[in-house]
This record gives sequence, structure tokens and C-alpha cells, in this order.
Amino acid sequence: MKYLILIAILVATALPVAAQPNMDGMDFPPLMWQDGMRIFFDASVTWAWGGILQNPLWELWQTTTVTDAYLVLTHPTRSELGGYQVRMSLEGNHIVLSEEVVGLPLSVLLDGDELTVAYDPPRPMNGDPVVLYHWSLLNVPFTPVSFFLMPPAAHATPVYFDGAGATVPSNTYNGAGNEYAIPVAMLNGATVDNEIATWSDVKALFR
Repeated sequence: MKYLILIAILVATALPVAAQPNMDGMDFPPLMWQDGMRIFFDASVTWAWGGILQNPLWELWQTTTVTDAYLVLTHPTRSELGGYQVRMSLEGNHIVLSEEVVGLPLSVLLDGDELTVAYDPPRPMNGDPVVLYHWSLLNVPFTPVSFFLMPPAAHATPVYFDGAGATVPSNTYNGAGNEYAIPVAMLNGATVDNEIATWSDVKALFR
């Protein structure tokens, strides 16, 4: 209950987000699929993309003690955002200095790790990424922080709602192949995609 009250206070007093997620050069799949929910960071976080075709690797490294992280809806296919529902958690030795639901929501419900947000009036969208949530994290030393996004109890995937209240399935970087056990992002560590490949698929890459 205390956590729910804290969220309510932060939402009620939240100012517009000063910093913005850094997505420069990241407009490629699987990071920027339509209707995706992704984690991005501020410009102080360095990143690299590599690995092999069947198992791409996304590395994210903190360069300052305080880092801003963002939940972003990538390339939405609807013109309005009426709300969203997702389970999410952070694991690590970090301290959350502040967190907020972005966009002046009408209501915010946090039940365990399940977050339900409603906007009225709906937020307009034009296909560009939309910031949904913002964390400010203190992490000294720079130890790994894992971000997990999972489906809410009532749905098979995280979802958002259009301006008429219709449910739109969303997708995450970890996907459903490992039942959402893989983090969608790991600060100061590596995140691997959950594409399942057979040994013959792997060998085919080296023929």
C-alpha cells in the first residue's frame, strides 16, 4: 500500500520529463517494432549492438552515477493512447530515486508488479515513439540492473488501449519464447534476444 501511495504522489506532482530517452541510431528491429514496449536510457548510457544473426546482443553501459530509464511504446499503430497495462520489475542493487507515469494520467493502479494506466482525454499519437514511464536510478558502483516487462494477468502480452478503449497487443524484446524470463534490457550487462535456433540453424551461419 505504501508503494501505491508513493506512486500516486509522484504522479500527482510530476513535472514534464526534462531529459528524454536517447534513441539515436536505434531505429532498427528488434528494438523498434510496431506496437513494441521497450526500455531506453538517457544519453549518458553507451550502447553497442552485435552478436550473431540468431542471437543478437544489446549491450548498455552506465557512465554516470544517476541514470534515467524510460518505458517507451515504439511505433504505435493507433492514433490515440487511452492507457496501457503491463507487469514490470527491476532487479539489481540500484536505488530508485524517483519514478513517474508520463502524460498526466487520469488513473494509475499498481497491484504488485502489474501497472494499469488510463488517460482521459487520450494522448494523441502519430506513429512516433511515446514515452510511458520514467525512472531515475542511482547505481554506485555500476552494477547490473535488469528490466523485466511481462504480460498482465488478463492478457497474453503487455497491452495498450486505443482512444476507443480497444485492446492492442504489444510486444517486448524478450518476447514469449522464454515466458518473459529474459530481461528486456540490462544496464551494465548484455541482453540477448530469445530467438530459438536449432544447431543446424547455427551451423548454417558458418557454411
